[in-house]
Amino acid sequence: MAKTKTKDQETTLKSWLDVDEGLKNIAKLTSTKSNLESRMNAEMMKITEKYEADLNSANSEIIKHERNIELFCVDHKDEFGDKRSKELNYGVVSFRHGTPALKTLKGFTWDAVKNLIKASKKFREYLRVKEDIDKQALLKSRMKESDLAKIGCHISQEETFQYEAFIKESQRSAVE
Repeated sequence: MAKTKTKDQETTLKSWLDVDEGLKNIAKLTSTKSNLESRMNAEMMKITEKYEADLNSANSEIIKHERNIELFCVDHKDEFGDKRSKELNYGVVSFRHGTPALKTLKGFTWDAVKNLIKASKKFREYLRVKEDIDKQALLKSRMKESDLAKIGCHISQEETFQYEAFIKESQRSAVE
């Protein structure tokens, strides 16, 4: 079954000369487009170069303030009380626990831990069939530190510092 073209899909070209003329127009427009893109990229590079030093300076200042705030918060962590965060006028500072990870005690390797677990009937359930330590099971067990120490490991949980700046508040104070 043949498809029929609607009127808006009909070509305006009547001959191969018209097709050739269309190809010429496409070539010219493609060249024009490439030239415009080149000029645009050159202008964008100039703009980037113009602001790069100021942006780097601002980023450097932000990093200094971030580090300063983190150091202050670490020194005054006891003032957070039971909370892990403290909301201020222009933002929030907080400490968040990372994902718990099982690490070996000093002087122990995972092979040594595995051998200690093998030797103990109490902790055998934490060995996988392929004789790999089931660290996730040990973590989930909430085992006493003294029991973990018997098999040569301890639970280590690091915390990371983070902050959130309230942009609207700082903009409002800059206007006042």
